[in-house]
Amino acid sequence: TMSIGRRTRPDNIADTTGLHAAFEAWKKVNSEKTGEQGKLPGFEQYTDEQMFFIANTV
Repeated sequence: TMSIGRRTRPDNIADTTGLHAAFEAWKKVNSEKTGEQGKLPGFEQYTDEQMFFIANTV
C-alpha cells in the first residue's frame, strides 16, 4: 500500500510552494510600510514574520 506521505506529496508540494510565494509577496509589501505597526494583544512577543506563519496555520 502507498503511504499517506507519498499519496499527499503533490498536495504538500503545492501547499509549500504557495506558502513560499505568499511569504515572499508579504515580505515585499511589509518592507514598503512606514511607521510602527500595532501588535495584537497577547501576541506582542512574536515578530512580524512569526505572525505571518501563525496566521497561516489556521
